[in-house]
Amino acid sequence: CKEGTQTCAGGKWGQCQNESIPQNETCGDNKDNDCNGRVDELASCNQGCTDGTTRACYTGPAGTKDVGVCKGGGQLCKNNKWEACVGEIVPTTEICGDGKDNNCNNQVDDNCGVCRPGSQEACYSGTTGCTKNGNVYTCNTPCSAGTRTCKADGQWGPCTGETTPAAKEICGDNIDNDCNNFIDDNCNTKLHQPCQTDTDCGTGNRCVRASNVLQICVQECTNDPTICNKNPKRKVCRAYTITDQGQQLSMCAEEASSGQSCDFSKSIMCKSNLVCDNGSCRAATYVNEGEICDSTAATPVLCALGLTCVSFGNGRPNVCLKLCSVANPVRCSRSSFSCMPFQTGGQVGDCIQTTCTQNSDCVFTNTPHECVSTSSGGKLCVSSTSPGTATFGNICDNNTIRCQAGLTCLATSSTAANGFCSQDCTTSGTCPTGGTCTQVSTTQKMCLIPCTTTCSNTQFTCQTIGQLGNFCFPN
Repeated sequence: CKEGTQTCAGGKWGQCQNESIPQNETCGDNKDNDCNGRVDELASCNQGCTDGTTRACYTGPAGTKDVGVCKGGGQLCKNNKWEACVGEIVPTTEICGDGKDNNCNNQVDDNCGVCRPGSQEACYSGTTGCTKNGNVYTCNTPCSAGTRTCKADGQWGPCTGETTPAAKEICGDNIDNDCNNFIDDNCNTKLHQPCQTDTDCGTGNRCVRASNVLQICVQECTNDPTICNKNPKRKVCRAYTITDQGQQLSMCAEEASSGQSCDFSKSIMCKSNLVCDNGSCRAATYVNEGEICDSTAATPVLCALGLTCVSFGNGRPNVCLKLCSVANPVRCSRSSFSCMPFQTGGQVGDCIQTTCTQNSDCVFTNTPHECVSTSSGGKLCVSSTSPGTATFGNICDNNTIRCQAGLTCLATSSTAANGFCSQDCTTSGTCPTGGTCTQVSTTQKMCLIPCTTTCSNTQFTCQTIGQLGNFCFPN
């Protein structure tokens, strides 16, 4: 039996269509013709069978056998009558949450919602802080999962008892508020900011030179390499060879592999034996004290740790020399060497041979050196080559394009492919046409070419150089 449908027309219900109403029981068709819930229940239906014989049976509604959990059973003939159907499963009310089609309508847990009322499970509404594996959450303290309970309508209730990440880290409370597994990260507000001295950088940071015209704050790890473990990215404690004392320090850095981006001003340094060239890491060769260095070569030639690539200007090749402190020149172990400051009055310098009378006195013989006189009447051993021809404001690279005598090839960083020929100055009046005398460090002024948005030399672009302002440098 099943319901039909009526259609309302002209304000009246029409005939019931497609209904099935009770009929007289038909023995042997294994159907409940009279719709009383029993199949072939008439006494006359149970006559005539042979004792001991069996037959398949099913007393459930038509179309439900072998659907969902429903299945047929078997009947045994006893005393010439068929006994009850044994082993069959007929439709029952749907049991929500058991994953079965109990009412045999070919739908599992239909009209049940998404969960079994009263059941519970772990929950977490945050987008970060916890990861889920199955129904188990693993969280970074203090974040934690909560619990939700299935309501009577089969829908989950709210997640209670959970702890989700704070909007931002609360600096100084020694708690990982944003649950990213790093305590008080992003609290170093001075990091990577321009500076002049260590005082500008705050506790735990140092002021180092990122380029010829820019000094920045970096996080020091010289005395405690494990401090870098607290950083999301800058996890490696890397040695850095230029400090304000002329000695080495170690800084927390993010290491980049060959082909990856690098940027010292953001503490992204290339792995060992790689060099940062135009913002990308590539292979390099490292040389010892007194040997020629050239970061712009096809395979850059760099100085070993503890050395710095020194330019003597006037188109001479750059060479690797030891760093030193003017106040404590102990690194300059040779008696003929002195610690010469980078700038007049500076405290950081290089170990340079200052005792010679002729070229043959120069210690470094693996690279041509010559003994030259200084403006103060002293002597120096410097790398020897003829000066170049590039004039003020023109491109140079200290390799194939060298500046005229008295000029210095100035670039935005040690890894820049090109610079331009500049010179020391005291006032803007001492600079060539187009140049402005600019304080590039605490002890040095150089002639730079100021700009607003564009440069008259199309090979140059207007670049912002730290806090100094906008100046023209090669593309």
